[in-house]
Amino acid sequence: MAENDVPRFGQRSEQWTPDGSGAASGGGDAGSGGGETSEGTSSWPQYGQLEQDAQSPQPTWGQYPHADVPAGDVPPSPAQPGVSGPYGTPVQLPSRAWAIALIVLGAVATFIVSGVVFLAVLSSGINIGAIVGKSTIASTGSSVNVDDSGSILVFTSSTKPLTCALVDSSGQETALVPTANTPTLLGHTDLTPGNYTLNCGEGTSDLNVITGTSPEQMVTAVMHAFWWGTVVGVFGVVVFIVGIVKLVRVNRKRAIARQTAR
Repeated sequence: MAENDVPRFGQRSEQWTPDGSGAASGGGDAGSGGGETSEGTSSWPQYGQLEQDAQSPQPTWGQYPHADVPAGDVPPSPAQPGVSGPYGTPVQLPSRAWAIALIVLGAVATFIVSGVVFLAVLSSGINIGAIVGKSTIASTGSSVNVDDSGSILVFTSSTKPLTCALVDSSGQETALVPTANTPTLLGHTDLTPGNYTLNCGEGTSDLNVITGTSPEQMVTAVMHAFWWGTVVGVFGVVVFIVGIVKLVRVNRKRAIARQTAR
């Protein structure tokens, strides 16, 4: 065999045709066709071709999750925690329940309970219902009645000092004295029950007259009620401030926990 007649690697056979009809002749030439079959197709996988046995079978209707559940009835997925640590583990955030409870308790004690305590203590010291029923609005020259308690209290909303006296039927005057060092709050005790004429000077009107309680008793009841109401109010303010401080600290801890979980 001449040197030029030796087939070189990759050289096609002279009997090769595009439709592969020449592949059947010359068994040796088939081997030089690069793995081509007798039908003219390659036995090796072509680019982009997938082996049928390597493909995963497509799931049927019954294989899908919740496939047998009607539309709209698919159970929801479990709720995911708002903050997760490594590998999806939930992070336990500090609770703000106690802080919020203290804030609410402090606000209620300051604005509601203190007022209730004031009225309760005041009612225990004096009969508010009887006082309101016996209170009247008078002016100078008006007739007032002193009951069996022999006490009377006269006061006004004006800031001007009052100078008043009671005049009995015989014309005798009994001066009313300031109570609790307040010139707009006058009173007297140990009076003889009966009708009196109130004399507070010319042009004096819109005077509040209360009988049935002494000025000292009234002042004492008001002072006690004010003291207890103030105590409860201050307690509420302290609790409210403590709640605010705790809420700020808890929020700071929650922020740190969120940052750590990222």
